[in-house]
Amino acid sequence: MSEYILSCCSTADLSEDHFRNRNLSYICFHYELDGVQYPDDLGRSMPFDKFYAAMTAGADTKTSQINVDEFITYFEPFLKEGKDVLHLCLSSGISGVINSAMVARETLLEQYPDRKLHVLDSLAASSGYGLLMDKLADLRDSGQTIDEVYEWAKANLLKLNHWFFSTDLTFYIKGGRISKTSGFIGGMLNICPLLNVNHLGQLIPRYKIRTKRKVIQTVVDKMEECLEEGRDYQGKCYISQSACIEDARAVASLIEERFPHLDGKVLINSIGTTIGSHTGPGTVAVFFFCSFLTPKQDDHDDAYQQDHRQPQEPADSKKRCTQTTQFAAVSCSIHQLKGNGISRKPLCSDGDRFRIVIDVFQNRTFPLLPLKFQSLHLLPRLAPRRLQFRPSQPAYHYPQSRSYHP
Repeated sequence: MSEYILSCCSTADLSEDHFRNRNLSYICFHYELDGVQYPDDLGRSMPFDKFYAAMTAGADTKTSQINVDEFITYFEPFLKEGKDVLHLCLSSGISGVINSAMVARETLLEQYPDRKLHVLDSLAASSGYGLLMDKLADLRDSGQTIDEVYEWAKANLLKLNHWFFSTDLTFYIKGGRISKTSGFIGGMLNICPLLNVNHLGQLIPRYKIRTKRKVIQTVVDKMEECLEEGRDYQGKCYISQSACIEDARAVASLIEERFPHLDGKVLINSIGTTIGSHTGPGTVAVFFFCSFLTPKQDDHDDAYQQDHRQPQEPADSKKRCTQTTQFAAVSCSIHQLKGNGISRKPLCSDGDRFRIVIDVFQNRTFPLLPLKFQSLHLLPRLAPRRLQFRPSQPAYHYPQSRSYHP
């Protein structure tokens, strides 16, 4: 038995046997099905096939996160036994559950000041979250301390890749993720959206692909594209699926054929009732670790180039800039921030645009503006005047995971 507890939420979407065999503890989310509340307890209260059949028949679903009192009740027995705890939460880009865990942590550490209770935002979901916990269990079993495992998790969260697609747009329409018109047209054209999780732990649509056969091939292609070692990948790969096991098996078969050096067979799990309440049936997700961090590639960042690992040097960079690194300029309109949002009132007139210098050599992002300004709107027109700045910090900035520790 380990000296400390590795813990997560039930939304890691592993089987109960897997949790038990890896000595991982978990706490359950909740969901409602037609007004009746159930715990998301890995399919014990309601089998997954029954749950998805009810959704297909039109049942209404809602989810609720774990509250502070539940976290206190869950953590306290471990601390009473003299054990430290490392708990990873479902991505803050999907749920605010980490806030409840943080409040519980602060409360308990006042009562147990000699114990360690680390709480970390996983920036992950479903069996990708589970794959991360599995890796942490490997580190723990190799003899690493709770602090070492915690530091490794913080440093490597963004190396975890999530790619998933859905063959049924019904629940994307119902959840408001796409309009009824787009959903109708997408259904008629057999459109299967391909999505991933970005560097903020948010679910982002990336591609619209026609037919299931093509999207299954594409998700495997994206895996190879993201892996620096390509087909020589030797890590693990997990898949989760919601009532479409044959599609998941087809993806797993292609992955095992293309990557012959995988660490074991592709593990297929069921998407749990919390995440499944939002995806609905027909979703397949692929998870794996790569050797570099998830890049900043949000849709509003037109400056991001897909091939971030092999940046190309601009031909006229020396003419534009005297610095040793190479730069490119884009035109933008800077807006005034109000709280966490952006007002429509610009800080400059319509005719007064700034050219913001972006460091292309160091992965093409904004080296000059704080993170809160990176959601500004890029304009296609060139600015009437040129301003050049010298970056005062590393150009490629990964936002820190929300983590709390003594």
